[in-house]
Amino acid sequence: MTPKFFVVLSGSSFDRKIDFSQYNVMLPSYYFLSRRKKKFSINAFIPKCKEWFLDSGGFSLLSKWRDYPFSLEQYALLIKRKMPTYAATMDYPCEPELTIVERTKKHSKGFRMSVKERIMKTIENAEIMLNNYDFRRTKIISVIQGWTIDDYRFCIEEMHRRDLLSDYVAFGSMCRRMRIAEARKLITKQKEYLRKFTDARAHYFGIKISFLKDLTIFRNVDSFDTAAWTHNQGTDGRKRMYACSQEELRRNYERYIAKLSEVLRLNSLQASLYI
Repeated sequence: MTPKFFVVLSGSSFDRKIDFSQYNVMLPSYYFLSRRKKKFSINAFIPKCKEWFLDSGGFSLLSKWRDYPFSLEQYALLIKRKMPTYAATMDYPCEPELTIVERTKKHSKGFRMSVKERIMKTIENAEIMLNNYDFRRTKIISVIQGWTIDDYRFCIEEMHRRDLLSDYVAFGSMCRRMRIAEARKLITKQKEYLRKFTDARAHYFGIKISFLKDLTIFRNVDSFDTAAWTHNQGTDGRKRMYACSQEELRRNYERYIAKLSEVLRLNSLQASLYI
C-alpha cells in the first residue's frame, strides 16, 4: 500500500495560493500561536484539503524554549475548536540536541532532561488527552518517543500497559536521522515490536524522501509528513535554511511534489511485484 503523505504548510501567505484540495496537510500548533500573548488564534488559515493533521510541534518549540509555551489544556481546546481529522498527542522529542542543552545566553540556567524523562512526559500527556477529553470528530494519535530502539520499546510497552495504543500511532524523533541504513534498521524493529501489541498503522514525522526510496522503509511507513519543500533547495548557493520568496516556494513546491509522487509511484509498483 502506498503511504499517505501530509504536506506541512510554509506558514507564509503563499499557502493561500496553492490548491491543496487533492492533498492532505499538516499544521504544527505554532501556526495558530500568538507568541506575544502565548494564546492560540482560532482564525488561522486552514486550506481546503482532503484531511488535515494537527501536530504539537514539539521539536521546533522545545528547541527554542525549555517547555511548551502553552498548556495541555490549551492544546486540547485548540483541537476541539479546529476539529482536525487527526491530532498528535503533546510529545517530548528525544533528539540529542534537546536532551542536553548547555548554558548559553538563550538558556541561562541550562538543563538536562533525560530521554527517559521525555518519554514519560510524552506518555503522561497521551494518557491525559485520551482519558480526560472527548474530541468527538478528531482521532487522537499517540506519539511513541525515543532515540534508540530500546527507548522505543520501553515507550511501546508502557503505552500498551496503560492502554494508549490505538489502531494509528506515530513515531517521533525521526526527522534528524541522517543515514538510510540506520533508519531502515530502526523502522523495521519499531514496527516488529509494535506488532506484538497491535496491528496499528504508523505515521513517521518528517521522514526524508531519500529514505522512502528504500523499499524496506517504504513498506513499513503507513503515513508521513514533509516540510522539505519550504526549505532552500541550494539553487542560489546561499547558506540559509528556508526559501526566501514566494516564487522560490512555488518552484520548490512543484519540484518536490513531482519528485515525491514519482518516488511513491515507482515504489508502489515495485512493492506490488513482491506480493
